[in-house]
Amino acid sequence: MRAIKEKSWIKDSLVIMTTDHGGVNQIKDNGTTISVHSGNSEDEINVFLSVCGSGILAASKIEGDLSNLVCTPIALSALGIEVPKIDNKEMEL
Repeated sequence: MRAIKEKSWIKDSLVIMTTDHGGVNQIKDNGTTISVHSGNSEDEINVFLSVCGSGILAASKIEGDLSNLVCTPIALSALGIEVPKIDNKEMEL
């Protein structure tokens, strides 16, 4: 972000930072540890999402459940592009 600001590109940029949801370690009967990636615990379903740039209201928040699927409508909205319907459903923020 510092480099983008130093180059004065911030007003023409949209930066989206996100993570994949995590997994949890599980110890098997034989003592080995494996990563389980299919549960519903907070560690397995939470994602980090941060957005900065032109078209994004500073300190805005998305209320409710969040998934990586919100990246597309966020990017389109910030770029002034109409958010399309997919399978006749609104893509919601």
